[in-house]
Amino acid sequence: MISEKTILRTLPNVLVLSFCASSVGAILEKADDSFRLPSTIQPLQYNLSIEPNFANITKAYFNGSLSIDLKVISTTDQITLHARDLFIDSRALQIVDNGTSQKISNITVDTTRDFYTIGLFQPLRENHHVVLIIGKFSGRLKFDKVGFYLAKYRNKANKERFLALTDFQPIGARKAFPCFDEPSFKSKFIISIVRGKEYISVSNEQLVRTVDLGNGRFLDIYKETVKMSTYLIAFSVSDYQRTVQKGLFRVYAPPEVIQRGKTDLVLSIANDALKVLENYTGIKYAMGKLDLFAVPTDYFEPGGMENWGLITLSEKNLICTNESTIDQIRKCTLLTGHEIAHQWFGNLVTPTWWNFLWLSEGFSTYMEYYTTSLMRPSWKMMDQFLVFLMQPLLKMDTKGSYYLNFHPQYAGSLPVAYTSYFKGAAIVRMLEHILTQDTFQLGIRMYLKKFAYGSVSPKDLYDTFQTAINYRNNTHLLANVSVSEIMSTWDSFPGYPVVNVSRNYYDGSIILSQESFGNSNVDHLWYIPINFVEGTSTLTTPQMWLKEKSVIFYPNASINCILVNNQQTGYYRVNYDIRIWRSLTRRLTNNRLDVHVSNRAQLLDDAFELAHFNYIPYDIPLGLSLYLRREVESLPFLAFFNNIEKVKLYLESLGKEEMFKNYIKNLLEDLYRSLGFEETELDEYLNKHSRISIITWACNLNLFNCRDQALKAVRSWLSNGTKIAINLEVPIMCGAMQMAPVDDWKMLYAKYESIPDGERKWKLLTGLGCTSHKMFLEKILDLIFMKSSGVSVADKKIALMRILQIDQTRVEMIFKYFIRHVSSTNEIYQELRVADVLCKYITSQQQLELLNMLRLSFPHSSAIRSCLNHVNNNMAWLREDRLKTIVKWFEDYERYSKNIV
Repeated sequence: MISEKTILRTLPNVLVLSFCASSVGAILEKADDSFRLPSTIQPLQYNLSIEPNFANITKAYFNGSLSIDLKVISTTDQITLHARDLFIDSRALQIVDNGTSQKISNITVDTTRDFYTIGLFQPLRENHHVVLIIGKFSGRLKFDKVGFYLAKYRNKANKERFLALTDFQPIGARKAFPCFDEPSFKSKFIISIVRGKEYISVSNEQLVRTVDLGNGRFLDIYKETVKMSTYLIAFSVSDYQRTVQKGLFRVYAPPEVIQRGKTDLVLSIANDALKVLENYTGIKYAMGKLDLFAVPTDYFEPGGMENWGLITLSEKNLICTNESTIDQIRKCTLLTGHEIAHQWFGNLVTPTWWNFLWLSEGFSTYMEYYTTSLMRPSWKMMDQFLVFLMQPLLKMDTKGSYYLNFHPQYAGSLPVAYTSYFKGAAIVRMLEHILTQDTFQLGIRMYLKKFAYGSVSPKDLYDTFQTAINYRNNTHLLANVSVSEIMSTWDSFPGYPVVNVSRNYYDGSIILSQESFGNSNVDHLWYIPINFVEGTSTLTTPQMWLKEKSVIFYPNASINCILVNNQQTGYYRVNYDIRIWRSLTRRLTNNRLDVHVSNRAQLLDDAFELAHFNYIPYDIPLGLSLYLRREVESLPFLAFFNNIEKVKLYLESLGKEEMFKNYIKNLLEDLYRSLGFEETELDEYLNKHSRISIITWACNLNLFNCRDQALKAVRSWLSNGTKIAINLEVPIMCGAMQMAPVDDWKMLYAKYESIPDGERKWKLLTGLGCTSHKMFLEKILDLIFMKSSGVSVADKKIALMRILQIDQTRVEMIFKYFIRHVSSTNEIYQELRVADVLCKYITSQQQLELLNMLRLSFPHSSAIRSCLNHVNNNMAWLREDRLKTIVKWFEDYERYSKNIV
C-alpha cells in the first residue's frame, strides 16, 4: 500500500523527503505504471544552482535553488515531480502562471514513489507556460555512490582528498534536485555551481563565466545544454587537474595522473571513436565538448557512464597507456567507445522508459565492438565478439529469465546487464546480418535523424528499419514478413532457441526443428533466420526462415556436410544428428581451413553446451576438440577454454586429474611450443591472448616445465631486473609461486610491500596468492579482505578468481578461511560478492556443507541462496550417467592417445 503524507493549507517551513532504498525495492507486486509521473506537465528548461560543502566530511551537505519552465499539456490543479532524501523549504516554493503567482493549496509527499506533488487552488490551463520556483533545498553528501555523492582518493603525498560528483542513472537525479526524473521528460538545463577557490567544477556543457562571490567562493555558470534526460546530467567539484583539450576532449583526473601523461592514450582512443561514430551515423556530435572524468575506482559502481558532454569512467578503466596489458587497453578502448556511442544511442535518441533499455545499451555495446574493429583492425573485434560476449551470454541465458523488453517492478529497477547490454548487442548483430550492413546502416541513420532529441520504443526502431529495407528493395530477405513481426518473437520472450538439424539419408532431405534451449520452460516459436554453408562462405543473410516447429527442405545435391548459422550470426544454438556431428568432426580434423574460424569456435561452444544439457553425449564435443592439435588460430582455443573448465572440475571431483592433464597436454603441446614463453613484436593481438591462456593452463596443470620456466623468469626479474612481458606478469608470477620454495615467495612478498599502490601491486598480490603453502595463502587472503591494502575491490576480486582456478585444494582452503574470519570480513565479503565467485568451483558434498555453514552467517544473502540452487543442480548433474560417459571417454583416450598423430 502506498504511504502518503498530505499537508493541507498550512505548510511547514521545511519538508523532509527521506527514506531508504530498500523500501523502494518492495513497491509493487506487479509491473504497472503506478510509479510513473502524470503526463499533464512537460518540463522545458531547468535553471539549477548547487553548492556542495564537504569541509567537514562527516557532516557534508549541499544547498541548491531551482526554477523549471513548464508547459501544461492538459489542464491540471497539481504539479507532480520527483524528490528523494531532500530537505525542501516550502516557504521558498512559488508557481508563476503568466506573471501571476498561484496559491498553493497542499503538498503531498509519496515516500514510496518519490512523488512530490504541489496542489493549487486554481487549475493550470492547457498550453500555458508556467514557472516552478524552488528557492531553497538541501541534501546530505555521503559515500553512497548514487545521486550527488562523495568519493575520495589518495594523492602523491598519500593524503586523502575528497570530491563531490554525480551518478544519476536510473533515478539518482531526484536525490540531487527536484525534477521530472524519467527518461522521456527531456528538457534543456542551465547549471551553475558554487565552489571554493581551491576546487574546480565541471558539468555537461562549456563554462560560460565565473563570478567571484567573495570569501573564497566562486560561481561557475555553464552554457545551456541541448534537450536531454535528467539521468544524463552530471557535475562535480574536485581538486582535479585537466588535460589540454584535444579535439572536443579533455580528461579530468587527480593531478599526478595528468602530470605523468597517463591519459594520452584514452584521449587518442576517444578522438578516433568520435570520428568513426560521426561517420557511421552521418550526424555530428551535438554538444560543444566531451570531457572524460576519472572517478576513484572503488566509488563508482557502473565503471562508465555516458553523461552527455561529461563521461565518467572509473579510474581503472580510464587510465591506460602503451605499457598497460592488452586486456586493460582492450577494456579501456571498448568502454570509451561504448560511452561515446551512447552520445547517439541513448542520449540523442532515448528509450521512453527503462523497459526498453536495450535500445540504448544493446546498440552501444554492439557499436563499441564495431567502432574498435575499424580503429584497430588487427584486433579482429568482430571475431572477439563471439568468444568474449556472445558465447558467455548464451551460457547465461539458459534459464529463460532474460527478456529484452524488461518489465520493471518499481521505478528504479533495471534489467540485468546480460539482457540490456549483451543480449541486446547479440540481437542487434543478428539484425544487421539479416538486413545486410548497408541497409542496417541506412536504417540507423534514418532512425537517429527522425527521433533526434526524442524518446522511442522498439516499434519506432523496427518501423524505421522496415522503411530502409523497403527503400533498398530487399524485402525478399524477410520472406515478406515485417521487421516488427520478426523482432516481436525475440524481444518479448526469454531465452533463445536451439535449431535441430537432421537428415533423411534415403531422400537427402533435411529436417529443421526448433525448441527452447536449456532449462527454460518457454513454449514459444521464434522467427529464426537460417543460413547454411559448405566451406568458408561469407554469406550471412537468411536463405530461409524457420517460423514453424519444424520444416523439411531439399538442399543442393552437392552439399555433403551442412553447417547452419554461418559465423554464428544468429542468436541460437545448432544441434545436428549424430551422423552429421561425426561428419563435422572429420571435416575439422582433415581440413579445418574448410570451415570459417568463427564456425570452428561456434561448433566447439555449441557442442560442449549441448552435451552439458544432455542433447548429445559428451563424447561428441570431446572428440571434436581433438582437432585442436592442428589448430593455429586463437579463436577456437578461446572458445574451448571457455568450456573445458567444467570438465576439469568434474574430473577433479572424482580424482581423475591425471587423465585430464594428459588430454590437455596433447591438445596444447604444439601451440605451446610455437607460441613460446615470451612475446615478440610480431605477435598478433589474439595470439597474445592465447599465450596468456595457455601459460595459465600449463602452469596450473604443471605441464611442459611451465612452473620451472616461470620461477626462473621471476627470479631473474627480482635479482637482475630482467623484464617480464607486461601481459604475462600474472600468469608467470602465479605459475612461479605454485610450487616455489619459501625463500622465493618471501622475496616476491618483499617486492609487493616495497612498491606503491597501482596496477603492478594487484598483480603481485595475485601471484603471491597462487602459493600452495597454507600459511602464505592465508596471509594473502588477509590482504584481500583488508579494507585498505592499496588494491581496489575490483582487482581483489580478479585475484581471488585467479587463485580459485588452480585446483580444488585452494577452494576448500578459501572456504574455511571465510568461515573462521566471517565477522571481520563481512563488509568486504559483500563488496567482492564472494558467493558468486566461489559458486562455480563447488563440486563436492564437503564443499556444499561449507557453503551451508557460510549461509548461517549471511542468512539473508540472495547470492548464497542462488549459489545453493546452482550447486544442488550441479551435484544432481554429477550423479547422472553423463559423468560416466565423460570418464569412459577419458579412459578410452588414455589407452589410445599414444596412437593419435
